[in-house]
Amino acid sequence: MTAELQARVASKLASLRQFVAACPPPLRGVRLVQCCGIEFLGARDVARDDVERQVTGSVSEGFSVDWVCRNQTLYLRVFASDGPMPSWERVFAEEDLADAKSALRQADFEGDA
Repeated sequence: MTAELQARVASKLASLRQFVAACPPPLRGVRLVQCCGIEFLGARDVARDDVERQVTGSVSEGFSVDWVCRNQTLYLRVFASDGPMPSWERVFAEEDLADAKSALRQADFEGDA
């Protein structure tokens, strides 16, 4: 890991720790939601003691990561740094950022389907 990447990871983890410390207790779970471009790639529960490793890995792979507490759950929003930032509503719903079929219909790529 380069010094620049180490500094970026350290800064991100410090921000995460500060945020988690300020979350209203009790924090019942952690949900990691990953998107790339307009696509929802997947979501999974993460053990609380694995959060920092997940953030470190995501940042190291070039993804952007941020977080929010909602209903006593810490949500980690992981998305491609060069792509659109998914709204929290899409993250909570665990769905694509856009309706791909509708976009294809508008571009007339689906034909008569």
